[in-house]
Amino acid sequence: MPWLTEFLHRRVYDASGSAIGRVSDVLASRAKYPRISGFEIRRGRSEPAFVPWEQISVKGKRISTDAADAGIAPPPGQISLKIDLLDRQIVDTDGARVVRVNDLLLQESSAGIRVVGAEVGMAGALRQLGIERPVRQIADTLGYQINDNLIAWNYVAPFEGRKGDVRLTVPNRILKELHPSELADILDQLDVERRESILRMMTAAELAETLPEAEPSVTREAVQLLSDQRTRTVLELMPPDEAADLLGDIGYERAERLLSLMGVKEASMLRELLGYPPDTAGGRMTPSFVAVDRGATAGEAIETIRRSAREAETINYAYVLDEAGALVGVLSLRGLLRSPPDRPVLEIMQRDVVSVTVDDDQETAGRTISRYNLLAVPVVEADGQMKGIITVDDIVEVMEEEASEDLGEVAGVYVGQGHGLTSGRLAGFGISLAGGVLAAVLLRTQRPLLASIAAMAWLLPPYLRMTQDLGTWSLARSLASSTLHPRRQMDVLAYEMLAALAGAAVTGGLVWGIGHILTGSASAALLMGIGIFVGTLAASLIGLGLPSVLRALKLHGLLARGRPLQVIVGLSGLVIYVWVLGSLAGRI
Repeated sequence: MPWLTEFLHRRVYDASGSAIGRVSDVLASRAKYPRISGFEIRRGRSEPAFVPWEQISVKGKRISTDAADAGIAPPPGQISLKIDLLDRQIVDTDGARVVRVNDLLLQESSAGIRVVGAEVGMAGALRQLGIERPVRQIADTLGYQINDNLIAWNYVAPFEGRKGDVRLTVPNRILKELHPSELADILDQLDVERRESILRMMTAAELAETLPEAEPSVTREAVQLLSDQRTRTVLELMPPDEAADLLGDIGYERAERLLSLMGVKEASMLRELLGYPPDTAGGRMTPSFVAVDRGATAGEAIETIRRSAREAETINYAYVLDEAGALVGVLSLRGLLRSPPDRPVLEIMQRDVVSVTVDDDQETAGRTISRYNLLAVPVVEADGQMKGIITVDDIVEVMEEEASEDLGEVAGVYVGQGHGLTSGRLAGFGISLAGGVLAAVLLRTQRPLLASIAAMAWLLPPYLRMTQDLGTWSLARSLASSTLHPRRQMDVLAYEMLAALAGAAVTGGLVWGIGHILTGSASAALLMGIGIFVGTLAASLIGLGLPSVLRALKLHGLLARGRPLQVIVGLSGLVIYVWVLGSLAGRI
């Protein structure tokens, strides 16, 4: 079975054996499996000439034609495989992903040669570059195998080409049948032009299901494409918490304009949600929950659940409220179904309700759901009035966000998307550079000292590396324990102090042994080991105590910036190391 790249740029010979040009493109008819209609052959810089497939002979790697006069017009409505498909983005509707076509698989049939698959892996890219064979040989020698990554053509949906005349070969309904999260993943990967082509053909209901799963930048772009009336319809079809998130992303003026088009009840609900900070329980909750009057019976509660099922976020729990809307108990659906219809809910409900307040951090809600194995947790005001619920699926998203933020804080890197990806990286680089310059200045001021103890100079690179590693580890543990109960936090810090002491002792012992071998002096090696022990232990303790010091000084903003904290720990460790060297210099 040939590949498209095996035809491109190949010489073409006439009946007499003379070269008449090279294959510049392959044309195919529009069909479920496009059928090759002919080659475009170019000689030098002249315009390519079309030769029908029926007048082409392919024997091995030799392409020839018996066309007496190459240059007839190609049939109308042809697809250019090179221009329109090769190196183009396509949607793999089976794997729900966006991929790039590196090659096309062709296969002979009774009706001619057709496109039957798209190669989206490394093998196709190597064929395009003409280096597939040597790279495969090298890979085989090293024990690696380069496999073809082929997608059957009936699972591929190519988008409009550069000429704007290539239609979807797979019906749009296939894209619409994808799960909203899968379609959102595809939208996130597409460029603006191709993304718009899908967004414009989606219904309001489909947009309401898909946009909450997409990246915020994609959501904003989609809303910009929609009219205010259609956007209002999409918002009304969304769960309230997701609609509030969307409004919070599109700017104040547009959000106010959309709210003015909505009903008083819906607009009031969304305004209230928008009033809470997005990283709090109030900002994460949805007001769509099943509320049951405290005077109801089990049968009446089940009927309330039945009526509220369409709009409620979950029906696993029903919440019993008093006349003022305060939470007094919670009912499980299982408990209701197992109770007689005439039994009062006050006798069935669980009175000791686990809840969070609207001002609690979203991590608190996540830990509450995880600790008590809940499917949803109620969110209440300080006076006990119930405002909404947070479901477990929202908490999964919260945990993913918090994990990314924690990684960024500890590593000192920006892990988000958008313009901050570049600016955050540049800022982190600048902070590291500034810290390095300060360290260089510090070492420069201590040149006489360092020159007098040249025997210890070899220690500086490993010491700086160990100080950074041990200090950052302690810093990370200290930051992570800040959300624990005070007693548990003290246990963690005590354990980390013991671990730092053990790590410093082992490091100092290793340096003593290696130093003894390199210098031949037991006393000098001992002093080296002591210096490393003191310096690394101090760096670890600084990493453990620095967050508490910053909190006491009300410098909470600095706690969310991992890179400056690392620089502080590293410079502090370097200062201590130089001081230790100075104190021990006269004894070597």
